[in-house]
Amino acid sequence: MLVKRRRRGSTMNVCLVWSLLTALLLAVTAFTAAHGAFESGALGREERVVLLECEKRNGERGRSPAACTGRPIGPAAPPASAHDPVSVRYPGKPGQVVSVVRTWWGTHEATNHSVMTWATGVFLTLLPLTGAALCARMACREALRRPPPQGRT
Repeated sequence: MLVKRRRRGSTMNVCLVWSLLTALLLAVTAFTAAHGAFESGALGREERVVLLECEKRNGERGRSPAACTGRPIGPAAPPASAHDPVSVRYPGKPGQVVSVVRTWWGTHEATNHSVMTWATGVFLTLLPLTGAALCARMACREALRRPPPQGRT
């Protein structure tokens, strides 16, 4: 025999690893879906923020090279939060008014209602979901693998 057969315990360990990887990728899918929904403005209550100061960060890579702080404005801003500064990553300038939403994990995200933002959010959600489906398929394949025969028949 050219290929050494695995024992049943080894197959169960491989199945467990594929299952854990599936669970991890499903968690990543949920996070990217929520982030895309916040960024496109589909989730969360939007509020207007006037930017007070923007600090450019050199050497950082990414879409938003500036970290800005601002103050909520308008009727949606409660009086207590009018004094609390809002931090948002946005390539803006002081004095500019930006729409932001508060995310579930406590940060503020600048919204963008363009079709490209929506399409990017959907595409980035489908990538880990596809990986999770493939890992689940591999876990099922390992779980349904027949054990080797236990002697002569």
